[in-house]
Amino acid sequence: MEAFIVIDNMVLGRGVFGIFSTAEKAQTYKDEFEARTAIKCEVRQISIVGPCASPNAVLAASGYDQIHDWHIFEGLYGEMPLARDAVGAKGLVVEFVIDAPEKKQIR
Repeated sequence: MEAFIVIDNMVLGRGVFGIFSTAEKAQTYKDEFEARTAIKCEVRQISIVGPCASPNAVLAASGYDQIHDWHIFEGLYGEMPLARDAVGAKGLVVEFVIDAPEKKQIR
């Protein structure tokens, strides 16, 4: 399964801001978000790894780089065990409701 993410395009950025079912929805959110916050973003099409435990939610996983003390986006996952395996105990996993970026939760 594929999804479209809005992610900031800075090297030391803030990560994923929303996950969407279509490129058009992602682009609309990106344009509104940039106008509201002045944070520059990009839209990327990403494959979701594994089956989705919930039909309307997906996990964005970021690994932790201890040397630089930052999280780096690794990918999208359908289930928590896959996401946690990808980023380890210190990694960051955020559950997003697809097409509802305001509904997210750190897991």
